[in-house]
This record gives sequence, structure tokens and C-alpha cells, in this order.
Amino acid sequence: MNKELIDWLVERGWSIAQLLDQRREEIVARVTARFYAHFPTLCLDTFRPDAVQFQALVFQQTPLRLHRHVQLVLRARSFRSMDWEYRWAVGLLAGYGVHRHHLLRAAHWYFDVGSSVIGACPADRKGLLVLEAAVLNLIEESVLHLK
Repeated sequence: MNKELIDWLVERGWSIAQLLDQRREEIVARVTARFYAHFPTLCLDTFRPDAVQFQALVFQQTPLRLHRHVQLVLRARSFRSMDWEYRWAVGLLAGYGVHRHHLLRAAHWYFDVGSSVIGACPADRKGLLVLEAAVLNLIEESVLHLK
């Protein structure tokens, strides 16, 4: 973690975490909508009797789980649980056609929507961009063997 990110997390992490958490439902709903718009067939396994419900669950849980990990980073300045989750999920996700670009896009959408809905000031937008870059880098490193 670079010094710029650490300094911002120390100064603003807790406050930003609270703002994002207050708008969690809206953020998750908007990221979920982007999944449907950009990846309408992702995780839609027609051999499953609950294909549509399963896809809806995946599309909703993906930004929600990311939100929980971002909360931990903002409050505790730790990426360990996020790294562990992505490494753990790689094999499972690949079985449903989820590739690295899907995970990267979801993280980008989360930060884009989150920054917008909380009305982040320029300094916090910059901090969130630095945090987003760190998260995207973590995803890249954690899921190297995904396409």
C-alpha cells in the first residue's frame, strides 16, 4: 500500500466507509443493473432449474461482497480478506464463465457509482481513485490464472 493511500485512509477512511455504507443499497442496485446491461448472459446457466434466480443472486452478491471488503479496507486499512476471497473464488467463478475482466469491471463500477452517490469532494475522489487502483491491482494479482 502506498503512502498516499495510507495517509488518505487514516484521514478519511472511516468517514468514507460510513458514507458508502449509508448508500450501500443504492450502490449495489446500480452496479447490479450494470451487470444486467453489460453481461446479460453471464452466470445464466440454462441447465439450472433456478437459472434466473441464480444469476440475480450472483449479480447482487458480487457488489455487496465487494462493498463489505471495501468497508474493511477503509476502516482497518487491510486488503487481506479481499485478497483471500478473490483467490478462493477463482475456481468457482471460472465454472460460471466469470473472467478477470468481469471482476475488474465490477470493481470499477463499484467505485464509479460509490464516488458519485456519496458526492465525493475532489480530494476524496482522488483517494477513491487511488483505492480503486489498489483494488484493481489486487484483483489482477489474485486471479492471474483466470482469462
